[in-house]
Amino acid sequence: MNNKILISMSLAIMLFFTVGVIALFSTVDKESEKSKDKSDAVTQKVEENDDIKHDKNTVHEQDFSAIDIKPVSEITVAQVTQQPQFDTVSFVAVGDNIVHGSVMSYAKELAEGTDKEYNFLPMFENVADIIQEADLAFINQESPFAGKERNYSGYPMFNSPDEVGFDLIEMGFDVINLANNHMLDRYAAGYQRTIDFWKNQEGVTYIGGFENREDYNNIRVIEKNGISIALLSYTYSTNGVKLDKGSEMVIPLCDAAGTSEVDRQTKIARTLADIVIVSMHWGNEDWFQPSDLQKKQMQIMVDNGVDVIIGTHPHVLEPMMWKERPDGGKTLVIYSLGNFLSGMLYVRNMVGGIAGFDLVKAGDKAFVTNAYLIPTVCHYDTYFRNFKVYRFSEYTEQMFDKHRTNLVSDTGRSYDYMRKIIDDAIPEEFLIEDFYKAS
Repeated sequence: MNNKILISMSLAIMLFFTVGVIALFSTVDKESEKSKDKSDAVTQKVEENDDIKHDKNTVHEQDFSAIDIKPVSEITVAQVTQQPQFDTVSFVAVGDNIVHGSVMSYAKELAEGTDKEYNFLPMFENVADIIQEADLAFINQESPFAGKERNYSGYPMFNSPDEVGFDLIEMGFDVINLANNHMLDRYAAGYQRTIDFWKNQEGVTYIGGFENREDYNNIRVIEKNGISIALLSYTYSTNGVKLDKGSEMVIPLCDAAGTSEVDRQTKIARTLADIVIVSMHWGNEDWFQPSDLQKKQMQIMVDNGVDVIIGTHPHVLEPMMWKERPDGGKTLVIYSLGNFLSGMLYVRNMVGGIAGFDLVKAGDKAFVTNAYLIPTVCHYDTYFRNFKVYRFSEYTEQMFDKHRTNLVSDTGRSYDYMRKIIDDAIPEEFLIEDFYKAS
């Protein structure tokens, strides 16, 4: 009789444990479904077929390596019934938004007959769904907003109308980077005016612009869906323009002399938040590979536990990869996202990308997963009109034949050259759309 009781009790405990484990993994499935619902719009134009190279809605098994999973022998009945809770944040990022004179002129045409002086929204309408559906969306706003009284202008000393900012907000961008080599194009007064503009916008976090040393040391930390995210931003230069003597404002430099600041602040940020994301305006223009300095700075951040590095400035796509960290985690490194919107003259500068990833928190563990990149093309015609950002998957050779860059003497003037840029920079694992289908 005693043996039968013991066997019955053992079977009951095993059944209870099995039900608990099934419930635990059911929770993961439900959270994956939530992530899928949030990001369906990102791939709504992609056919659900075997051509899709990467399912960004799947939480990969290796991504849970940071979570302390105990052997079955060490799990008690009470622990089995305590299902882990998963918090998620979907994040997208684009590269340089550069308002050249031709872009501004076309925006003025688009505003005719409306109550706006400039209208930039139609230029982004083909990719706006990706931005709107994300919980957080990052952009590097390359040109300052120094005010109309300082005269709007394009290259080489930029000053863009406030409508750029209003339209970016309407489209869904809520993390705005100010640290870039054009941030002082209208000197200290223009820099202050740009900060003032973004300070007055609700629901927006601007990074990379600082009124004084105290502001600079106040690392931005935002809370979203139960996850805390520290945001840092640096630029390699301000094109030789310096702040006035005695100015309290701060430029966050990441050049060789400023590398110690990257080291210092990323260590602090790691203690402040679940996730650390760093924007780096770095590297060399038109280089498809990172410089030695970029690699050095990248390794500092990886060693300090940074979760994501978002690179801008080279105006072309540079490699995207995972890097293993000393703490056992992984850092998503995006050396350069290229241009988002610009009036630059060469084919190589027309190819950019929208990077996306999910931030996940399970208990006291937080990590990045489901990383992907949607290649994009900035199009404009032979008259520097009809500016529009397209998914590469929707951009055809016939459309490329009408691109103004075809008229510029350059080594790369073909649709296949754009494909090669994407192939060389982005591993297939990150490409969630079959971007060759347009052919």
